[in-house]
Amino acid sequence: MQYEQNEEQHESFAYLDHNVLDLMTKGDPHGVEELMKEFCITPAYSYETFKEIKRSKGYENKFLDVLADIEAVRIRPLLDLNFVDTGKFAVGKFDPHKEFQRFCENDAETPESDFGLSGMLHKMYGGQTEISYANIIERGQKELVDYLESTVKEAMNDINTLLPDSESFKAMLEKHIYSVMSELSQGMITTTQGMDKNLATIAAFEREMNISPKRLNNIEPPNVVQQIMDLLAKEFAKHGAKIDMETYWGIKPHPFDKRFPNGITVVQQVNAIYHMLNFLGYHRDSNMKKNRRFIASVSDMTHAGLASSCDYFFCRDNSLVLKTAAVYEYLGIRTTIVHFQEKKERL
Repeated sequence: MQYEQNEEQHESFAYLDHNVLDLMTKGDPHGVEELMKEFCITPAYSYETFKEIKRSKGYENKFLDVLADIEAVRIRPLLDLNFVDTGKFAVGKFDPHKEFQRFCENDAETPESDFGLSGMLHKMYGGQTEISYANIIERGQKELVDYLESTVKEAMNDINTLLPDSESFKAMLEKHIYSVMSELSQGMITTTQGMDKNLATIAAFEREMNISPKRLNNIEPPNVVQQIMDLLAKEFAKHGAKIDMETYWGIKPHPFDKRFPNGITVVQQVNAIYHMLNFLGYHRDSNMKKNRRFIASVSDMTHAGLASSCDYFFCRDNSLVLKTAAVYEYLGIRTTIVHFQEKKERL
């Protein structure tokens, strides 16, 4: 794990999944705090932890009290001057209550800056049946445009002397950004035409590709990810398609993709592979068509990615453990997964 030099550093860190933190608010039946003290392990959390705490209406202080009592540190990815992920992390010790308050103040509603891709994915799992794919894309575009316009307006008010010709600046945005967004949106709408007939597009994909949770869940370690990649490549070949699996899984950028000038970071690779495992059906999270379960699944993926920057990942969810273990093995990540099982056994 690479840390910013001027931040407080510790010898070893354990990233706490929300399920483990939840149990610690209920008496800590697994003795997590005692375990960390015994082996001099520093607990860690992230802004994703705060997102889950924020969703725990009425119990926020219980979680924050635990983080304060165990003297947990907060980790966060470091961005460069262009807001690109550097692959490094900053770690710092803060009062969780004050930090959470700041987080909530800054956690305003954000636009669907991914052109509604999250909404589309949720619909593929069988959710958002009340709207079409085209509606999701158009909504995402509108929210992004509104966000850009408000951001530009604020910036121009702050640096008005540097941008006296505001109309020219707006014309530049219209030509170089909005037109491209519109073209991309139309392309995505065309691509998704006809998909609304399937309540769960993933089910259609499974039938077409002969891929199913039952088939994938019978795959045993080692090399789970590679086995699934090989299986998927064979199925694509039957349809006359030759696919670069690493690019398809999102762990290697396309040659024309300029979003990753520093390369795809380890955390981003973890997130990409974890997402694909869940999407394809390897110990897939249940009830993904429900918004609450979809959001929880995305949080699990995010925790798995962030935990890869620590020495240990403490978690309790069996499907989370299995997917994360498969990802870490494939990428050669040395983070130790500590699985607290239902019967208080540790692995």
